[in-house]
Amino acid sequence: QLQQISQQGIIVDLYSRYDSPGHSASYGTYSLLDIKSKLVVVQETVKVTEVKNSYLLEVKGLERCLSKLGDYDVTLFVLATDCHLSVQKIIWWEYNRNMISGILMITNHLWFCVTTCEENVTKLKKKWISILHHITNVHHWVSVLPNSKLDQTSLGTHTGQLESLHSLYTKYATERKKFLRESLEARLHVAALDHNNHVDRETAKTKQGEEQHKHQYSKAAQQNVVTPLKVDKDYTFRKNIVAGVINRCRVTSIRATLRELKTETPITLAQHKGVEKPKRALSVAKHLKNNNE
Repeated sequence: QLQQISQQGIIVDLYSRYDSPGHSASYGTYSLLDIKSKLVVVQETVKVTEVKNSYLLEVKGLERCLSKLGDYDVTLFVLATDCHLSVQKIIWWEYNRNMISGILMITNHLWFCVTTCEENVTKLKKKWISILHHITNVHHWVSVLPNSKLDQTSLGTHTGQLESLHSLYTKYATERKKFLRESLEARLHVAALDHNNHVDRETAKTKQGEEQHKHQYSKAAQQNVVTPLKVDKDYTFRKNIVAGVINRCRVTSIRATLRELKTETPITLAQHKGVEKPKRALSVAKHLKNNNE
């Protein structure tokens, strides 16, 4: 998919999903969903021992996702994410440093507009909006003054589609059970394939050819809403995966394949924090002493 869109700029949503609720997560999974095609184009899983603390899981996941886009020379136009402060910081300092000079030019343009508008609000608006043309290297245009702030909005996006995607993730990898990394990544990869294979499902129709709809309650709207009823999912892609696994097993053993996948030595959270595990007898003796006191 990345090879197919490498020649086009993309607009993506990024959202994080943790393997367990609360602050006890061991893994964080990060997905980039292309707004136009609604396909998951990048998915990365980060273990808590790979970062300083769980707060930085999202930052590491973002870095890996953007790095993957860079490997395929994909141009990123817009990135929609949540208001995570660390994410804002990395986007600004690591990927938008070249915008600082542009911001200074825009600031100078604003000062120019104020000083040359002759205290005329209409002239001020026209001069200020002209920056939209100049930054795209267009220096001659028909001046049209928007009537409201809404008219100036060129693009709006949100992470709502990813919320539905992560609901699908939960069906494949519940947050109430711990999985090994290889198992967790495999389950989430299959969930992403499930999503990508059913993005363009058609609306179900009756025998007379009329489109079918379903009536259900919406928490967001706080009322019953009508939505199109999609045709049933086609899980043929699962059979293709199973067939691929069987063919792989005929060529090499499962144990040899797993050894190839394990490229890193697993470490515990205590080892990551640099805490040495004391002898059990000493720990028990210290515990009993504290209880007796």
